[in-house]
Amino acid sequence: MAKKTDIGPSGEPVSHLELYLGAMREVGADTATFELFQRALSNGAAVSEAFDHAAVAPFIREFTRHTLLIAKHGQPLAVMASFFYGREDVIPRMFSNLLEKWQIDADQAPMFVWYLKRHIEVDSDQHGPAAKAILAAATGGDRRRKSEVLSAARRSIEARIKLWDGVLTSLSRPKRGA
Repeated sequence: MAKKTDIGPSGEPVSHLELYLGAMREVGADTATFELFQRALSNGAAVSEAFDHAAVAPFIREFTRHTLLIAKHGQPLAVMASFFYGREDVIPRMFSNLLEKWQIDADQAPMFVWYLKRHIEVDSDQHGPAAKAILAAATGGDRRRKSEVLSAARRSIEARIKLWDGVLTSLSRPKRGA
């Protein structure tokens, strides 16, 4: 329940996307590219057309394509492995590190801190352990299945690393006109 819809910082029902966008806006992140992409999709554009319309960066396109390809066409075990190892297992540590290193107080950015803490809580306490148990049950002692899991996990982790490398590179570039 807490992926598509959730509760906001004040306990009000809110979509996960609204939480994300609110958190990004609160810390001054530019959401215009995503909004153009989302609008193009809403108007019936294919994903590749929406990417072009919004001028989405290549590293984001690659990560999104990987995610959609797995979700739409992957074998069930590969989908489970990709989403557990590529998301549910890494995001709590990643977000905990952000909170620790950036030292952002909830008074400074309540929605942003809520968003990160909520992911840490839900993914650490609920989604992660449940996904891990499902994967263990699905693979049992079968070496071929475990190998399939590791291969899918590796591809998803590599895709996430490329995404973050792209983010780092884009943040390191001087801004135009600056």
